[in-house]
Amino acid sequence: MLPSRLRFELLFDVTGALPNSATDLAEEINSFLSVVYNYQGSIHEPYYLKLYWGTLVFGARLMDLQLQYTLFRPDGSPLRARAEVSFASFVDPKTMAKQENKQSADLTHVVTVREGDSLPLLCQRIYGDATCYPWVARANGLTHFQRLRAGTRLVFPPMK
Repeated sequence: MLPSRLRFELLFDVTGALPNSATDLAEEINSFLSVVYNYQGSIHEPYYLKLYWGTLVFGARLMDLQLQYTLFRPDGSPLRARAEVSFASFVDPKTMAKQENKQSADLTHVVTVREGDSLPLLCQRIYGDATCYPWVARANGLTHFQRLRAGTRLVFPPMK
């Protein structure tokens, strides 16, 4: 079972101790915040995050961020900061719908027939089994199920 929260510490360092490393701490922190915190206009909320830690894959949202600047240049500009972050478990609505499996065979489904639909195809879509179409035909009082009319509403009862 996945944890409901992850907490850890990140270190941002632009001292040049590592070759080819960043040189502007504010830019590094702003880049981090643009991914984990800033409001995204296209989805009207912050991004959904996927955190990878070894074999753990954790869907999350940032819950808390505490920044502490720990090292400065002689002119006062920051060189190093420590960020304590806390992420809460979060599943985006599309993934949640897939996980809930609302196409489950133990639920009643009402489907409006579209042009080109066949009863075996619809049974495959709903139940994962195309061979149960005679049972669905009986449940809907269909005698000529080979020719479904577009716009017809069919009930797919729960499988027991």
